[in-house]
Amino acid sequence: MNKIDSIMSSVESEMAQFNSTLKQMLADENPIVREVINYIFDSQGKQMRPLLVILSAKMNGIVDEKTYLASCLIELTHCASLIHDDVVDEAYMRRGMLSMYAIWRNRNSVLIGDYIFSRAIKIACQNHLYDLLNKISSVIENMSIGELEQSDAAMKLNITEEKYYDIINGKTAELISACSYAGSLSSNVSEQQRETMIKFGRVLGYIFQIKDDMLDYTNNGDTGKKSCNDIREQKITLPLIAALKNADSATSKHILSQITKAKKQEEAVKEVYDFVINSDSMLYCNNKLQELRCEAIEILSIYPDSEHKERLIDLMDYFIERNK
Repeated sequence: MNKIDSIMSSVESEMAQFNSTLKQMLADENPIVREVINYIFDSQGKQMRPLLVILSAKMNGIVDEKTYLASCLIELTHCASLIHDDVVDEAYMRRGMLSMYAIWRNRNSVLIGDYIFSRAIKIACQNHLYDLLNKISSVIENMSIGELEQSDAAMKLNITEEKYYDIINGKTAELISACSYAGSLSSNVSEQQRETMIKFGRVLGYIFQIKDDMLDYTNNGDTGKKSCNDIREQKITLPLIAALKNADSATSKHILSQITKAKKQEEAVKEVYDFVINSDSMLYCNNKLQELRCEAIEILSIYPDSEHKERLIDLMDYFIERNK
């Protein structure tokens, strides 16, 4: 049994209850909505975010109805954001299947994303989950800002490593930190423990996004999306930043000029890809992942050793080791 399957098996009943709750939340008599929701369920990924909510709740205390509601709200927020991302990126594939954008195009995809966001807000209000609703509202705000900042950086091609971390904090880490926060919130723990879980989730989010950006510089077809998409979209991520850091001025200028051509010229994509792969950037990124892992373990040091803490660390290691 591999690592993620082992983690999932430890919370099999809880994940089953989560999926049951989510289906009840999304039940709708409208035939168009029902068709879309069924497609979303068919194309679901590994459900890492609700898994993180549940594992965080177990480490902090209990898993109850509030935990399942929180897990569902997080998953709905994530799902809606992916739909909007695919529209922004004009992405035709998601997890190895046609994306919502590919099937329903811009207008309907945006409306579907809006519908899912609004359903999440309505459910939070109906269940008086105002603390979590406040957090999710901040997440959506920061995700939008992160995407805007990345688009701006792509046009200007002037992103630094520090700016990269600011962007992925908004794009990815905020939502993952909301997962660990939601799990602790459902267990009614102290403010210090909630803050600890926010910090842990943020570091976990950095790990997840850095690894995701590294995977874009592979030829692994398991990711469900075309390799080197970041190059084609002029996204300057950590692998490229690290490679440019050690290049001379003329080489850096040339590589950046190739990125501007990458959307239409595959030879430009290959040149940038080769430049990154032939540098020490992947070693740099892996070292950064290990630094963040140490930081995350230190954050969790306020908790005694337990099976649930070990499972959270296993999940972090899965994020680091995954190949898709």
